Amino acid sequence: TLYGTLGKKNQPDYKLAMKAVPAAALYAQFLSMLRESYEEDKIFDGKFGAMMDVELVNDGPVTLVIESEPLGGNDDSVNKIDG
Repeated sequence: TLYGTLGKKNQPDYKLAMKAVPAAALYAQFLSMLRESYEEDKIFDGKFGAMMDVELVNDGPVTLVIESEPLGGNDDSVNKIDG
């Protein structure tokens, strides 16, 4: 999973994604928390950042979360109905 932004070219830009070293530390901390609060022998992981050869068949929807700032910087008129 990566954090990306879309610019004027509508191509993903991953400049704001967490860098590899702090991301690996965060991942290790996450695994540690899981092992402490769950059965340690049921928590598995692979090599962080390793190249993966994945084969899959897409059968269902894909979810993309797109966040944007309101135009003009003021969202007072958003979700309001006149009347």
